[in-house]
Amino acid sequence: MHDRRPEVIELLRQAQSGATERALAGVEAALERIADEGASAGEDIRPALLYVRGIAYHCLGDHRAAAIVAEDLTQAARSAGNAAWLCIGQLLALLQKIAAEPTSDLSPGDAMLQDLAAAEADLPGPDGEPLAAVTAYAGIGRCYLILRLYEFAQPHFEAAVDVIAVNPQLLRVSAVTMQLNLAELHACWAMELRRVDRVAEAAEQEAAALRHALLAEGQPALEETDAYRAKGSLLAACLSVHVGDPLHAAQRIRDCSARLVGRGQRSDESFARLYEARALARAHRLPEALDAARQACSALPTDAPPALTAAALHCRAQLVVQVASDGEIMAYGDYLALVLADQRERTLDLARSVQLLERLRRERERIQQLAYTDALTGVGNRHAFHRYVEELAGGPEDAVGVAVIDVDDLKLANDWRGHEAGDEILRVIAASLMSRAGPRDFVARLGGDEFVFVSLRRPGPDFGAVGDEIASSVASALHGRASVSVGVADGRAGDVVGLLHSADLAMYEAKRAGRAGRAVPAASTPSSEAHGRVEVERV
Repeated sequence: MHDRRPEVIELLRQAQSGATERALAGVEAALERIADEGASAGEDIRPALLYVRGIAYHCLGDHRAAAIVAEDLTQAARSAGNAAWLCIGQLLALLQKIAAEPTSDLSPGDAMLQDLAAAEADLPGPDGEPLAAVTAYAGIGRCYLILRLYEFAQPHFEAAVDVIAVNPQLLRVSAVTMQLNLAELHACWAMELRRVDRVAEAAEQEAAALRHALLAEGQPALEETDAYRAKGSLLAACLSVHVGDPLHAAQRIRDCSARLVGRGQRSDESFARLYEARALARAHRLPEALDAARQACSALPTDAPPALTAAALHCRAQLVVQVASDGEIMAYGDYLALVLADQRERTLDLARSVQLLERLRRERERIQQLAYTDALTGVGNRHAFHRYVEELAGGPEDAVGVAVIDVDDLKLANDWRGHEAGDEILRVIAASLMSRAGPRDFVARLGGDEFVFVSLRRPGPDFGAVGDEIASSVASALHGRASVSVGVADGRAGDVVGLLHSADLAMYEAKRAGRAGRAVPAASTPSSEAHGRVEVERV
């Protein structure tokens, strides 16, 4: 089968590097080709194409359209049974929510953190499909980065780097972009630390940012990575302003920025002008530095990281004060920076608590699931059946059908072929029953070699046909390795226990009959008026 992932990666590169309209056109053309080839042909790649469409709208600033695409992606992934892209769809929707609510950048609410913790718990493992794994890690990393929770964002970007290292040829574009993500993360973190005079920690973060920027710049020179490598060069130039000749650093920043502008990319102009202003200020060229700082503020995009916005505004104010020799104007800003730094720490503590609660909730659900699941076959156990009976008793008095399926002479199979062979027979029967179960049906192993199948879909006169289908399906799945006896009964939902007893008697009558086909209703069937009819079959 043709590998379409390189095409998806190229479209994603276009969406993120200024050729957004072309990327959208490419996505539509690819989706049309998939539709022409048939549903199964594009089952695996359609979610990836929808993701590119969503990112394109996100880059255009149309977060409402991107959110609609996220819903389509989630639905497509759920239909395909693709857990990785399902998680990515949820992350894309969350990213639009964060981007569409600027105030949440500074103070994310409990619900948003809970959504993020839930998405993080659903992240696919690193051993899955590499494109989906990297996309998922990058998605949750970006969400945490926008919320200024750098400590949570960093491990996800690093996990993506690990996946890329195993798949360098397929993910050569991601190899550059992930280093840029890490450079941006450490740079923003450093901006916040410098703002509250934690200079030594800020220097450590700037060193880490410079290291990742140089790694991005040093990636192999390829047409599809040139724009990203150029951004790496700009970041490296900016992050070098605190060492060496400041005027040389300022000129280098202008040169790198001009190369990006020549490629039609202006998204980093505010970042470049900020660091140019810092370099010029260090060279005591204060009027020129103030002019660069003003350009940085004017160039701030609407979705600029909060740390960049705050740093640019502070740099401009600081230079205004230095030029005017009036320090009183800075007092309020300095106090506000401390308040926001404290708020970020509180949000970080809240996010840790939300993560812990989400893990505890998942663990509780897992333990509860284990308590109601048969360990051998994966269907419900006797406890699950009793809980199901209680739920039916408290609901409407719907008609219901009950089938009891019992393996004939399972002990002989265990003795002749070993217990593993007997266990496999039970697993095959469970899988066969589950394949026939609908949303309103219930399957459980009551113990030993006995299963129960409860249906609210086709009770009454039609349930005998369901029993036939069950018997035929199980017999086909076993391929002659064993035979089963099936008894069925139908009645009202409030009397499932009585129906189970009736179906059980019918099943034993089938065993005694020792032949395929239907038997007469069991003579000992209780409450025949309520149960209506009991049928048995042995196959």
